[in-house]
Amino acid sequence: MRLRFNPLQPDPEALPPEQVHFENIRIEPWPEGTKIRVLMELTPFQSPPNLEVVITDTEGQEVTSAHIIENVDYRLVITLHLRRAPASPHYQLTARLIYPDLGTVDERNLTFDLPPSPSQS
Repeated sequence: MRLRFNPLQPDPEALPPEQVHFENIRIEPWPEGTKIRVLMELTPFQSPPNLEVVITDTEGQEVTSAHIIENVDYRLVITLHLRRAPASPHYQLTARLIYPDLGTVDERNLTFDLPPSPSQS
């Protein structure tokens, strides 16, 4: 599998925008509990999608987010920093694949827990 979109050498398995989706999403909280690594794999695409990743707490309040415009990678890793000290170890990640003309073409929701902070161990 190619790792990047290349308009000059399109992947023969590239999908049109309405069929693009997440193949895998994995969440790796950092041990200190202040950062979250998000690993995503996408199907090959004919045109670069936008990505939106939002992490919310148990009350539904956004604690961090990232927006990637015209993503060119099929596999990517982003690190999100929590904006405030965790009040609860329970969180939800929402990842969306978006095309401006179509809206959201795939959405995934994953729940995860942060590890206890070193001061709590």
